[in-house]
Amino acid sequence: YQRRVHGTSSSTTVHRTTNKPAMSSSSVDPNIKLAAKIALAAGGLFAAYIAVKKYLRKKECLTITNSQQLVKIGTRKSQLAMWQANFVADALRASYPHIDFQVVGISTTGDIDTSTPLSAFESKGVFTKELDVALLANHIDVAVHCMKDLPTTLPPGLDFGSVLERGDCADALVLRKDHEGKTLASLPPGSVIGTSALRRRAVIAKHYPHLVFKEIRGNVNSRLAKLDRGEYDGLILAQVGLKRLNFAHRISQILEIDTLGYAVGQGALAILCRESDDAMKTLMSPLDHFATKVSCEAERGLLRTLQGGCKVPIAVRTEFQESKEGYKLTLHGQVLSVDGTECIDHSQSASFSRSSAVESATELGNIVGRELSAKGADVILEAIRQKAHEELIHRPPNKQ
Repeated sequence: YQRRVHGTSSSTTVHRTTNKPAMSSSSVDPNIKLAAKIALAAGGLFAAYIAVKKYLRKKECLTITNSQQLVKIGTRKSQLAMWQANFVADALRASYPHIDFQVVGISTTGDIDTSTPLSAFESKGVFTKELDVALLANHIDVAVHCMKDLPTTLPPGLDFGSVLERGDCADALVLRKDHEGKTLASLPPGSVIGTSALRRRAVIAKHYPHLVFKEIRGNVNSRLAKLDRGEYDGLILAQVGLKRLNFAHRISQILEIDTLGYAVGQGALAILCRESDDAMKTLMSPLDHFATKVSCEAERGLLRTLQGGCKVPIAVRTEFQESKEGYKLTLHGQVLSVDGTECIDHSQSASFSRSSAVESATELGNIVGRELSAKGADVILEAIRQKAHEELIHRPPNKQ
């Protein structure tokens, strides 16, 4: 461990030496001695190991912050994505004022192709793939994503650096001006609601069958422009995105989470690092939010078990509780047909300690996913996938 601390460093990374001669006890950092001695007395050899490891991670972070003067933060080029990346950059600058955090915008497949429905894309990661490539090629140091855009299994070589505290999870209704004061329930029959998410279409159709749904793509500004031109009666958008872009005044109704749920990972931001870059993970760690990370792990476990994504209507809701005994997480999962006429749900809770939180949350997601499948969710999802595949075969080539 002492060798890790005393390794030399370049301008961008922390190097650790492995061929130094054994050090005498007098040359060991006194702080390491103290941490190990206290932990050894309190909890044995393993506790001492953990204590020393934590100390060295902090010292490693100091090493990189003293040597690396520029950290490139990759993100999509949309206005919302740039806002989120700059939010992360500002938070990091507060912790490391001497480091230059630079936001780098990268166009993704989903940003370039704004006409194809999300459910019609053949590949996963339509909003993340180009960022993954840039990160693995060392063109950027970290990448900021909306958690809901990430595939449930990260590409080889990438890992989470941190998961930031979750914002508002609820969806919001934005109405055309001539519908001001109305809600989903009071809109006239046949009103056209724009959304790109099958989940939103399904859950709203279940509770408000008098509405008609129409695909919409593009960034928040372009969607609002289409609404104002009269192409739609209303839009369903993420409340958190509207607030981040100062469009809170356009919200006509905040939809009930207890009834409609939300998408896996909705409202949370994730920072990805290279899996081997321990120093950069350490640099990002102050932004990690425990409750959000654990909740998202459970939601992603459910989605992974059901082999879902943006192509299937799956809604979730999590409740995180902390007590003197430990932690408790409740996961509510729901699978619907696209028209909302079929709905299967299941809820389950798990209690765990902090050390086993991530593993326990993932297993909770797996269990809820398996229970949903046993109740018939896999039949609904297979029918949706089959229909999407047939539509893809007969879809004319994209001219964009």
